[in-house]
Amino acid sequence: MGVVLEGNINLNVFYKVVSQSHAPTLLCCWSVIEQTLDILCVNEAATQCLNKYQLNLHDFKQILYDSASNCSADIKRNEVKWQRTFTASAEVFSVEANIIFRSEDETYFLLYIEEEKIEEKEIKEIEVEKIDSKKTDGEFTEDEETETGDTSKLSIHNVLNETEDAVFLLDQSGCFIDMNKKAETLSGLNGDDFKGVHYEELLLQEDRLDVAKHFQKAFAGEVQVYDVTLNRKQGLIVLTVINIPHIVSGKIRGVYGVAKPKRLPCNWNNLASIIEDKYKVIVENSYDIICLTDKEGHYLLASHSYLPVLGYEPLKLTGQSVLSYIHPNDHKRVQETLIKMVQTKEESEAVVYRKMHANGQYKYFEGKGMPILSSSGEVVSFVVISRDITDMKNRDDLLIRSEKLALAGELAAGIAHEIKNPLTTLKGFFQLTESQLEPYRDVLMHELNQINDIIEELLLVARPRAIKEEEVDLLNVIRESLTSIDTEIQLKNITLDLQLCDEAYLLCAPHQLTQVFINLLKNAVEAMDNEGNLSINVKKVNQTIHIIVKDTGIGMTQEDLARLGEPYYSISSKGTGIGLMVCYKVIENHGGSMSITSVCEVGTEVSIQLPGLQTMSLK
Repeated sequence: MGVVLEGNINLNVFYKVVSQSHAPTLLCCWSVIEQTLDILCVNEAATQCLNKYQLNLHDFKQILYDSASNCSADIKRNEVKWQRTFTASAEVFSVEANIIFRSEDETYFLLYIEEEKIEEKEIKEIEVEKIDSKKTDGEFTEDEETETGDTSKLSIHNVLNETEDAVFLLDQSGCFIDMNKKAETLSGLNGDDFKGVHYEELLLQEDRLDVAKHFQKAFAGEVQVYDVTLNRKQGLIVLTVINIPHIVSGKIRGVYGVAKPKRLPCNWNNLASIIEDKYKVIVENSYDIICLTDKEGHYLLASHSYLPVLGYEPLKLTGQSVLSYIHPNDHKRVQETLIKMVQTKEESEAVVYRKMHANGQYKYFEGKGMPILSSSGEVVSFVVISRDITDMKNRDDLLIRSEKLALAGELAAGIAHEIKNPLTTLKGFFQLTESQLEPYRDVLMHELNQINDIIEELLLVARPRAIKEEEVDLLNVIRESLTSIDTEIQLKNITLDLQLCDEAYLLCAPHQLTQVFINLLKNAVEAMDNEGNLSINVKKVNQTIHIIVKDTGIGMTQEDLARLGEPYYSISSKGTGIGLMVCYKVIENHGGSMSITSVCEVGTEVSIQLPGLQTMSLK
């Protein structure tokens, strides 16, 4: 490994790397402040290797600890590994340390053990030299004397230190009397530090009452088996504990304890492990989008379905905020849902929100969240499962709009019929008396033409008519529509921002689309005071033309936005609501779609999609 990680480290990943490795591997942590070494994880290959060298973990840790001071010169800020060779039981082996994470307080590294091949003659020379040296000095350790045939000093305490289980002894009050090396490692109490320490000092506050009950039952003569979380300086660890009464001369004098780390079932803290396990097929093939986020709403993991549903590579979402992809108008609703899950620690109700596709368009989703709790009961992350309901939402909206337009059409047809007949009569008499009404001619004709335009709009809503389609560049239609608002733009000092593609040909009735854009542009200008911004963006994606008209006006409330398109509803005191109804109808008749989003005091955005042509055909 050549890279030292920064930020937060996920030890679960490295536990898994160690356990699945075929090479003898250990995960270790060096405390810079306390100058202590802890072995966090050992795989089966490393255990077998140490057994071969007749080393227990305590002795091996001591060898590493002694070597660490000698290697301090090697572990510089810009270096990530060191290597040393050791001899044990006439066997030579090398240890390579690869640093994977470094902070001001701690350094985490992976250790790899590799056997060194040496000649048999060299092994014998090493053994003879070692034994002769000890004989000269008159010193043998208990282990060495045992190897040479003297078993008189073999003790039960040495045997207990060899075991992988933590063994300890508590007195009547619950204070530690003795413990083996494994218990020292798990508890973080080294040397004689454990003596006189009450077991409660190592527990979480919420676990102390339950453990006290188990201790009392054990002291009363019952063997107890339970799980408990140990609160150490190195972090939390869950243990399975057996308490056995310690009986001397028929009386219970204390409690023996045997403990080992518990293999925890997956509890959604790591969604990757679930995907890799029995839920892998379901998650990877589901059309729902599934994600794991931290408490602040940043992606930790995203399912494969993000690519086909939203167009995003799942791995590229990691670390980004979920809200950056959600429509601004839906931020409040999503944030309130997250806050409620933190407060109640229960899964949320279904929430409908909009999420941006990689192509820039928003899609509707219905999602539910589930909080993930830590061992202390605090919310640390969320799992969110959402389903794309865009098509269903569009069908519902289309049905509602069709019903509204049908009702409006019946009303419009009646109004148009009632107005058109007397209007025809008025125009006829006006022509007969034109000379007498000459001073008022322009005013009267303007009013009559305006009435006629309203009737035409009413008739367009009232009944569909055959569209005489032409091949037209939509950019020319937009430029022509802009001339109708040019004066107002200049008077209000509005900045016009045009972002147009090279060409956007489509089959259409140009005068109808011109009317659509005139209505939309006038609405945008009327919504702005001085020094606003009006932007028009036209791009072509495959065979679809995307048009976005956006202003920085007063915007609309969600209530107003929900009623847009209703017959004769308008937020303007002078408006009739007919213009927007016409826009929806014309776009629909041309095989397109139109949607509107708005935020109060921010502005309004109208998004239109129309079927385009590849190029203008030759006639």
